[in-house]
Amino acid sequence: MGEKKALRLFYTDPANVYEDELYITGKEVHHMQHVLRLPLGERCEAFDGIGSTYTIEIAEYISPYRVKARIIEKRQEKEKPPVQITVAQAIPQKKVFDRIVEKATELGIQSIIPLLTDRTSNKLSGERSQSVVERWKTVSIQAAKQSRQATLPDIEAPQSLYDIIDRHAQYDFLLMPFPGEAVTINEVISMIQEARQDSSSPISILLLIGPEGGFTPQERDSIKAHDGITFSLGKNILKTDTAMIGCVTVLKQCL
Repeated sequence: MGEKKALRLFYTDPANVYEDELYITGKEVHHMQHVLRLPLGERCEAFDGIGSTYTIEIAEYISPYRVKARIIEKRQEKEKPPVQITVAQAIPQKKVFDRIVEKATELGIQSIIPLLTDRTSNKLSGERSQSVVERWKTVSIQAAKQSRQATLPDIEAPQSLYDIIDRHAQYDFLLMPFPGEAVTINEVISMIQEARQDSSSPISILLLIGPEGGFTPQERDSIKAHDGITFSLGKNILKTDTAMIGCVTVLKQCL
């Protein structure tokens, strides 16, 4: 017999989940009803972005933007990972940040902070900032569906590097890749591994990724002044999205 085919996966807001039923809203409904043409009684899966996946049965197409479904089974994600990573990523030009959000979601990042630095050319603010953040959340949902993850990263509003530095005490480690530093990523991993041995709680990491032009020496010095660790990724100068993927992948594999 062949492998059992995975059921189609849809996103539901946690506020729309009840004891024995849930509701799917927005563009997901159009995709279910008019693109896939799923009939009443069809079994699918839904995830709520905070760790639960549901086997569901379509009960009623209430409107073009709302579907009622019966919950057949609920599955809770396993315990939180031993290392939780927040990425504060400098906002690049055009739609490169869409790819960054997509890959960060696939890699299981806990939170994404769009970062404004001295060399950030894309200075988002006001209503445009809100609309772009909403687009990034949609990108994240699609990436989670593709990788079949039950948890979505929290995507915050754009913030300056110096505002984020003020939050450094929330994290066990504040990390910044910076070319030419004497400390290597392997040494950083050793520090985190040692901290894990002495802690029964998950280790929290805030990883700062700079723009294409890199962080300035002044920004690096500010991180160091707040007990941050600056480290080298080797001789090659990486693009901002590559640096994020590389750092997170190494941290995830080694921790």
